[in-house]
Amino acid sequence: MTDHTHLLEFTAEKRFHQRLVLPAAADHGPLAVTYADIGPQATEDGTPTPTILLIQGMGGSRLWGYHKDYLANKLGVRLLAIDRPGIGGSTPVPAAKRVTIWLEAVSAVLKHLAIPHVVPLSHSAGTIYILNLLSQRRDLLWPNTPLAVLMGPWVEPKHSDILSLKMAQMLPTGVLNHYDKLMHLFVKAAPSFSASAGVFSAIVNSIPSTRAEDTNRSDACLAGYGMDAEAAKVLDRLAMEYICLEDTSGFNDEAVVCLKKGPGLWGACEELPVYLRGLVQAEEQHREGHPDEKALKVKVFFAESDGMIGPKGQKYFEDCFAQADLREAVCFESVVEKGTEHDSIWTSDTGVFERVLREIQATISQ
Repeated sequence: MTDHTHLLEFTAEKRFHQRLVLPAAADHGPLAVTYADIGPQATEDGTPTPTILLIQGMGGSRLWGYHKDYLANKLGVRLLAIDRPGIGGSTPVPAAKRVTIWLEAVSAVLKHLAIPHVVPLSHSAGTIYILNLLSQRRDLLWPNTPLAVLMGPWVEPKHSDILSLKMAQMLPTGVLNHYDKLMHLFVKAAPSFSASAGVFSAIVNSIPSTRAEDTNRSDACLAGYGMDAEAAKVLDRLAMEYICLEDTSGFNDEAVVCLKKGPGLWGACEELPVYLRGLVQAEEQHREGHPDEKALKVKVFFAESDGMIGPKGQKYFEDCFAQADLREAVCFESVVEKGTEHDSIWTSDTGVFERVLREIQATISQ
């Protein structure tokens, strides 16, 4: 049996298990927030390292930061992943408050770490949260070259026309309140999921789907994770097991939010065309006071084969931007990453995530 003591020691390192308590406010009591803070915090000359805020997919745990640590240090970027309510050690809140409380938590963690600006990078259902951040916490974006990056964006099922998701949307909320228990069962059956969205996909399709193995997997793992394929598989298992040892009740609310099982759950981005009109107006007002700043750039990376939004979902998302009058306030760009799926576009072993990080570095250094 291979000794994986080094992986056990790695997963226990403090940077993956940070905690902050937000003070009570008028609409809530004290709130705990857990987060992972990985990668170098300063360059060799002492300059603060640019920070990328990872906004992970549905139920995304900070512990998926295990898989990003190697690239963060290799490229010299700081990655911050914050558990949303009811996930990890973050205090649960009602589904209707998830977006606003998450925004409050992000602001508090950044202030605590003395990080004034970030580049937000989302995956899947993180789309809901990143769009709200753009419209409600514009001050947190990178100055001069504001940038937001979305990978494998989430689209409401009525626009994507994915049958399994439309069926899931018809499920009573009470059933979705047991989603985390189903997740635990699937993890025991197939504990090598590449991301939490993969668990959701597996559940709604009733087919456990683990990451495909091929002859190039070992080289890909070495390049993306700094470890061989066997160790990466063990790390997958440890990540899912540790996620399930912590609070997963927030996964239920994540499902409710993603499927939009009630009004107001998506905050400012309830309807994308309406949201974009408001975003453009806000950006124009912002630029009046910052005339030298470039237009807000929104870069989207679509998977070639995305079973969670399909071709119709991608077309809807792109059409919303194409048909919006973005004027010179917002710059939209999208690309399709060949050979990727909804989850694999986010994993480090496909090479896409590294290219995205390098592109972010190049953009904000202009």
